[in-house]
Amino acid sequence: MGLMTDVKSLGYIRPPDNKPIKILNAARLNWKMPPVPGRCALDIKRTDILLKGFALFQQKFAGEMRLTLVRKGDDVKETQGLIEDLGIAEYIDWMDEMTQMQLLHQYGLHDIISDQFGESIVSMAGLDAMAVGRPLLANWRPEFMDEVVPEKAPICQATSGEQVFQQLVLLRDSAYREEVGIRSRKYVEKYFSVEAVANRILNVLEPKGIGADDHGI
Repeated sequence: MGLMTDVKSLGYIRPPDNKPIKILNAARLNWKMPPVPGRCALDIKRTDILLKGFALFQQKFAGEMRLTLVRKGDDVKETQGLIEDLGIAEYIDWMDEMTQMQLLHQYGLHDIISDQFGESIVSMAGLDAMAVGRPLLANWRPEFMDEVVPEKAPICQATSGEQVFQQLVLLRDSAYREEVGIRSRKYVEKYFSVEAVANRILNVLEPKGIGADDHGI
């Protein structure tokens, strides 16, 4: 597992405690099945699950949260249609594609970051969000990741609209958001820094007779 985040460059950012609470979806808007030609199941981020859970939240706590989506992915038009069908357009903010540095700046301006909810994996976008101290709402794929990392991740885990709703209810509490963000930062420092990932790879290679000295590490 070579996924990592640069915790030395990405420092903890105190949460903004926006009112309304602001969520930024960091995953591409790919959720329609089957995938378009050239894509595979790993490209499917299931943004529809996020939107359905967000709609449930608005039914009970209208206006307490806003969701920012980026116009990037194969299903932008379909996403706009689903938003209209769910009746949540007034709670959605749109942004155009941006650079990595611009995305990291947006992390600091938002209270919660969301990632993928399908059968893909949380990668750089989600790990970077954790590094700056934001609670991450996503399907962490614990059935897979728990085999890689020996500690339960402080992820706001969800694989359905109902679970997204339940996590958003918990995330209404600013103290809880801050606590999860701090634990997230510590978690990626411990397990997904460059050094931690390098050591994990070496622990796999060395029993096979391949060590750091063989590669100048």
